[in-house]
Amino acid sequence: MKLCWRLLALLYLGAVAYLCFGHLSPDESLPRAIFGIPSDKIAHFGMFFPFPIIAIYAFHNSKGRPGRFFIFLAISYFLGMLLAMGTELIQGTTDYRSSDMLDLVADSLGLMTGCVTVTVIKSFGGKW
Repeated sequence: MKLCWRLLALLYLGAVAYLCFGHLSPDESLPRAIFGIPSDKIAHFGMFFPFPIIAIYAFHNSKGRPGRFFIFLAISYFLGMLLAMGTELIQGTTDYRSSDMLDLVADSLGLMTGCVTVTVIKSFGGKW
């Protein structure tokens, strides 16, 4: 099962790279905002929400030790933030993308929500 999660992690990172650095043209048929939130911020939130969940299931091995789970969760949040900051910095150096600090805020909120979600899943499942 870990192998499947690790393959999913590779696919996920590839998808994030494509979405962050690909030459994508905006679709004018999509709404510019949903409930007053710009759609690109929702996309950033959704892009980084699965990061901690995939990281836990792909790489966390300390069964029965909640303390180690939370340490690993903090590390995966930190690594997710490094990925988010790296993508924003690189986007700022391209001529077809722009860097936006609010994207980083949306990425951070996605990561935090993913951390809370995986914590709830693990606590109800009883498998730390």
